[in-house]
Amino acid sequence: MFPEPPTPGPPASDSPPDSSRISQGPVPPWALATIVLVSGLLIFSCCFCLYRKRCRRRMSKKSQAQAQVHLQEVKELGQSYIDKVQPEVEELEPALSGPGQQVAEKHELGRLQYSLDYDFQSGQLLVGILQAKGLAALDLGGSSDPYVRVYLLPDKRRRHETKVHRQTLNPHFEENFAFKVPYVELGGRVLVMAVYDFDRFSRNDAIGEVRVPMSSVDLGRPVLAWRELQAAPREEDKLGDICFSLRYVPTAGKLTVIVLEAKNLKKMDVGGLSDPYVKVHLLQGGKKVRKKKTTIKKNTLNPYYNEAFSFEVPCDQVQNVQVELTVLDYDKLGKNEAIGRVAVGAAAGGAGLRHWADMLANPRRPIAQWHSLRPPDRHRRHDNRVHASDSDTFPIGQKFEAGGAMTTPAGSGTGFGSVSWWGLSPALDLQAESPLVDPDSQADTEHGTPQLDVLLLGSVDGRHLLRTLARAALWPRRRFQFYVLENNLEAVARHMLVFSLVLENPAKMGLQEKSETFLEVWGNTLLRPPVAAFVRAQADRLAHLVPEPDRMAEQLPWLRLGALKFRERDALEAVFRFWAGGEKGPESFPIRCLWDTRLRHYLGSRYDARRGVSDWDLHMKLHDRGARVIHIHEFRRWRDTGIAFELRDSSAYHVPNRTLASGHLMSHRGERVAVRGYWGDIATGPFVAFGIEADDEGLLRTSNGKPIKTAGEITQHNVTELFRAMAAWECGKVAQQDPVEVLGQADGTQEPAAPSPESFTVHFLPLGSAQTLHHKSCYKGRFHLLYMACGMVHLLSPELGACVAPGGRLIVELARYLVDLRHEQLQGFTTRVAELAQAAGFAPEPGARPSETFVRFYRSEDSATDCINLAVESRPSAPEVLAPHPEVLDQPPEVLDPSPEAMNPPSEDLMQSLQG
Repeated sequence: MFPEPPTPGPPASDSPPDSSRISQGPVPPWALATIVLVSGLLIFSCCFCLYRKRCRRRMSKKSQAQAQVHLQEVKELGQSYIDKVQPEVEELEPALSGPGQQVAEKHELGRLQYSLDYDFQSGQLLVGILQAKGLAALDLGGSSDPYVRVYLLPDKRRRHETKVHRQTLNPHFEENFAFKVPYVELGGRVLVMAVYDFDRFSRNDAIGEVRVPMSSVDLGRPVLAWRELQAAPREEDKLGDICFSLRYVPTAGKLTVIVLEAKNLKKMDVGGLSDPYVKVHLLQGGKKVRKKKTTIKKNTLNPYYNEAFSFEVPCDQVQNVQVELTVLDYDKLGKNEAIGRVAVGAAAGGAGLRHWADMLANPRRPIAQWHSLRPPDRHRRHDNRVHASDSDTFPIGQKFEAGGAMTTPAGSGTGFGSVSWWGLSPALDLQAESPLVDPDSQADTEHGTPQLDVLLLGSVDGRHLLRTLARAALWPRRRFQFYVLENNLEAVARHMLVFSLVLENPAKMGLQEKSETFLEVWGNTLLRPPVAAFVRAQADRLAHLVPEPDRMAEQLPWLRLGALKFRERDALEAVFRFWAGGEKGPESFPIRCLWDTRLRHYLGSRYDARRGVSDWDLHMKLHDRGARVIHIHEFRRWRDTGIAFELRDSSAYHVPNRTLASGHLMSHRGERVAVRGYWGDIATGPFVAFGIEADDEGLLRTSNGKPIKTAGEITQHNVTELFRAMAAWECGKVAQQDPVEVLGQADGTQEPAAPSPESFTVHFLPLGSAQTLHHKSCYKGRFHLLYMACGMVHLLSPELGACVAPGGRLIVELARYLVDLRHEQLQGFTTRVAELAQAAGFAPEPGARPSETFVRFYRSEDSATDCINLAVESRPSAPEVLAPHPEVLDQPPEVLDPSPEAMNPPSEDLMQSLQG
């Protein structure tokens, strides 16, 4: 019944149990369940982490594929654009309030007394803050702690502040401040004097401000005035900023808009936040043709989108479309309210136009930029026409097409300027353009050699004369008589300087040095010190020779100034005195500042996108018109600095080129005052004259569709070869046993074996004498060739045609390389030239080679007789000889005073011809 007692075993040991025995024992169920649960949790966690990580990678790749722009890069790029972008004019002028509110503000804000003066010697604007009265009380105690902040828009960083005056509403400041601003730049500045209430523990409050546009101030005398304070623009009035990028692929006709982010949006909801989203519209002809929108970002004033939208825009329509971005606040119950709009396109203004220009200048690349939102209603009016406040930022004469696409920055030709320093066409060999030599005419000349008489109106830089003389050895011998008529004496002085350089003794100046000096003086705004020293020395020499005809005839036998009036010779001497350094220092001709001022006025609101404008003008205009050798880097450098030929390190060019200075009449205090400045070309450049054509066809070869030589390299080669041919003159002169005599002497009977300085003469005619030359019998029917620059076409008349001999030729330079003109304007100009030539008695030259650069005519005997009779009704006696005795040429012609029409600047003359 009872269980058996256990069998006694070995005695128990006091030692601890063996671990190997325990491990071999069975695992408890609860331990096994715990291990399985923990392992499952670990596996699930790992899988969940991997899944989340993979999802994030997919979202990141998708976002990058859509945007193609990193946020940090966009922020940096956006900040760089914000620093560069000029403020709009409408941002400089505060919005006007109602009449009642203005009256109230006058009593609440107070008045400020200030003084203005300008120191012309130091170039400083002196601003005096004198006192204020009746300021608004912003502190709890019924007073304020006022101080004044002074700055000149658009530069807010350079500002001055007065001392803080404690507990007063009628402070006396009596402090003066100076702004270093050139006088020529003051017209576009706005002086702001803002009065603030100082607060030690919070942000200073704005009491009011006074804004004074400097264009409305007469700084000829000190100004002392009281002005009522106006309410300063409030931060709440700002709608915010938006950043987006544009990318255009011309080959695919695809426009991509990437909406990146917005910041500081206006509060639209009751809680002080908004639910913003962006709607993107593509407009064509003012009508919305496509619409897309982003996702909605809840409860934020700084949304981040990074969403891309694509539109199909053919290449020929890219200038006719416009992109509008509207930021709206989403509302579930009511209508979505628009916060602000931004428009970009060719018809937009300000930053929108700059952004569009940068996109076109950089195809296939996303261009990101920040834009400030504008009120929806105001911006909608801006879509179809220029805003009234933007009119001041565009140059005068800028026009818009009916379709909304803007022409050039200055559609009326203001980029060419009112003074021509270089031509807009390649150099010509005038012998090749003149009638053939008549063997029977050799007996009619005094020296037994046929004579070529050429009249040039607006040849400007002497390129046609130099090429004609350099190639004279390729033609039968002829004695050259060049008659040059310019519209300013500075161009006459540059002619004389250029020929003095060309004919410089080769022992004194080598060929390379001579060609480099020519290029710098001719086409650069800044010179190297050795070149500037040469200009000063030559100008001093010419200044002493102009008033002494005998010495000039001895040292410069090729030059004739006898036709100029005495007052013109005095003015010419004054020009050389200025070049020689009569006024010391770069301040007398600050070419850097003058160039930048011209460029700002020319480009207007597109100044900050000037690189894109340069690329557009070069690729879409100059390259399409035949000047493909002009490289983008040299064209950009010239547009930015005025240096076309950088033959040395850029740091070596720092002396202003005074030969580019000219006078211009401007109104000052009701009087016409002559002002010295730079009024020349800032659009095309000096690359066309010697840089787009070459006798050596190897210079024009291409590799992979790109020219292997730039326009600067071709220009240097052509000028060097031209000077090498001219240097052979000295060798030919030395080889002669009997030197030839100066033109006008009767004992010279032997012609040189090679061209020499004595085989040509350059006569300078009085300014504005084109319409009176036919009054002198020595000029009537004299010239074998008449050349007219595009800026002098308006002078082509029957009176001027009467000076051309029967069978003579007329060559008119066309405006092909004037980038400001559109294609239809160029065609209209060519048509107008043909009409003027026909009215002057010329007919199209039969068999003339077609050219888009020049148009050629000839003068028939019948038309010559009719025009001569028409031009000399008051003087019926016709000239007995066509080539008068050389002694007659030394007598100055009796010409009338220049007419106002003849003194018009080239750009205005060109537009006169275009408009008929």
